[in-house]
Order: sequence, then C-alpha cells, then structure tokens
Amino acid sequence: MTGEDVIITEPPKPGAGASRAMNLRYKNAIKMLVQQEAALVENSKRAYTSIWRQCTDLMRTRLTTTPGWNRVNRDKELCQIGEGHKKCKLQI
Repeated sequence: MTGEDVIITEPPKPGAGASRAMNLRYKNAIKMLVQQEAALVENSKRAYTSIWRQCTDLMRTRLTTTPGWNRVNRDKELCQIGEGHKKCKLQI
C-alpha cells in the first residue's frame, strides 16, 4: 500500500521483572497485531478488486498502459488505482 498507509505499532515489550499477567497481555497484544495486519491486507485486496471490477474495458486498458502499472497491480495499491480510475473517468 502507498499513500496514507495505516501504521500499526508494536506494543512495548515488558521488562525483565514483569509479572506473568504483563507478559500474557504482551503476547495477546502481539497476536492481535498480527490479526489486524492480516485483516488490513485482506481488506485492501478486496477494495482493490471492487474498484477494478467497476472499470470498463476501456478504463482497464488505459490503466494497464500507465507507467508503473505492474507495481500498482502487484502491490494492490488502493490509492494508485483509485487515482487512475478517476483520471480515466475524466478522460472518457
């Protein structure tokens, strides 16, 4: 993803003398972090696919011939395909 990426920060690791409860909270926070990142990637792919499906054949042709298309398509960059979609709509 590019543009305004969502940043998910890792929680601070408990110190050496941390209680068992603090260590458990940390492990759960890391587990949730991994789940959030996976959901973010999956949702981004779904949104990208939704935008792509709205494109006409002419729009798809124009998008695929733009510079950097291979990277946009490979990385499923929402901001870039959205901007390309807007530009193609304005040109039609």
